[in-house]
Amino acid sequence: MFAALALVMLYQLSRKQHDHLWLIIITCLTITELSVNTKLTLDNFSYLTNTEYKRTVNALQEATNVLKQDKNWYRVAQTYERTRGDGMMLDFYGAAHFSSALSKSTPLFFNHFGQAEGDNYVLYSNGTLLSDSLLGMKYIVSPNGKDKNQPGDPTTHIMANRPDTSAYKLKKVTAKNVIWQNPYSLPVAFAAPKAVTSVKMLSNSPVQNQNNLWQSITGDSIIQAVNFTSAVGHNVNAPNVITNAVIRRQNKQQPASLDLTFTPQSSGSYYLTLGGSMKISDFNILLNNQVIKQFDSYRHTVIINLARNVKNKPQTLTFQLKNQQQLNLENVTLYALNQKNSKITLLTSNLTR
Repeated sequence: MFAALALVMLYQLSRKQHDHLWLIIITCLTITELSVNTKLTLDNFSYLTNTEYKRTVNALQEATNVLKQDKNWYRVAQTYERTRGDGMMLDFYGAAHFSSALSKSTPLFFNHFGQAEGDNYVLYSNGTLLSDSLLGMKYIVSPNGKDKNQPGDPTTHIMANRPDTSAYKLKKVTAKNVIWQNPYSLPVAFAAPKAVTSVKMLSNSPVQNQNNLWQSITGDSIIQAVNFTSAVGHNVNAPNVITNAVIRRQNKQQPASLDLTFTPQSSGSYYLTLGGSMKISDFNILLNNQVIKQFDSYRHTVIINLARNVKNKPQTLTFQLKNQQQLNLENVTLYALNQKNSKITLLTSNLTR
């Protein structure tokens, strides 16, 4: 159609006597055709529609309007996102970034802290109470669960499970978001013992790295590994030792899963580590039959936030195989955060005075 209109216009221009009415009509038709074609093209991209895009951006803008009321310096963690560039686009202090010029040291640090990272991006999605405090994550933005679960709604872009935000103060609930304020977040600069500079970051040991850094500041270990109480295989073998075990589907035509149970001995937070070879595309991870959503691209061991305030309540963690015949439980380890002495509260209150 565009080609036909262009030929007609050229014909009119080539005539010695121009029919100006026809030129105006053809010009209007050409502009209309181009506009309609552009809209139809953009609205039919296979991965994103304009409506979907606006739903996510509008939800993030709601949160940004609340965050900008705080004029201080701080960082913001998200449990849902549109892209790693949300902070840049909407002008808030986000903890994710995408850049082809990203310094190598940045992904390396995120790797050591159990966060998803790549050569050109970092994503702070798997925070803990320790990392939130140490890195100054003053606010956490999450879906409030009240949207209609339509394409682009926050609930369709969840990339992390953060039950430990219940330890924080509720800042505000908007139409699409719940915003938590972390009273334990440290400022951008604070005094610490010299020993902190000698802490060595260990490969694929993010929980230990966080604990070692914390211990160098406070002198106390606050997080430790705990054992699962039982392992039950459903069409897979049930290993006696979970970490780095390999589970194999016994009947290739039947569903396969492994149930790991534990009963928290405190009301504190419980975390799980997953090795970099454990791709979410190969399995589902469930807690008490509820799927835990996780960002699906990571190269090293990451931390999964499991539970909080469930003391003496049995928990069942399930690894559910998809189309794979086996699954290597690389670095699968359960950890408990011990807050009996309120070390996080005491430390942060002293350092921020």
